[in-house]
Amino acid sequence: MLADRNTLAKRIPPRMLPVLGDILGGLLYISAFSLVYLKKAYDHCLELGITRKELSNVIKSSLIFPLCPAFPSWWACSCSLRCWAACGLGGGCRSSARSRMKP
Repeated sequence: MLADRNTLAKRIPPRMLPVLGDILGGLLYISAFSLVYLKKAYDHCLELGITRKELSNVIKSSLIFPLCPAFPSWWACSCSLRCWAACGLGGGCRSSARSRMKP
């Protein structure tokens, strides 16, 4: 059964690889840029006399705050995809009802 499944590498057309490389490169660049400025801001806050505990609380809340509103949307999408797969609609997957229909 595992041999029948398409791997991600087989499903990605070769013309999309440069685009994916650009997207991943951009994400890495933004992440590195953010970490550099986080370090600079962290050091500057320590110079101003803000405690490490206060800074860690601020960083935690800043990481959690954008994820909380996104969670219900992610949950709804994953539940609807599971429901479509269970009822045979599949929504464009190769295992959808359309691909199982005989011509």
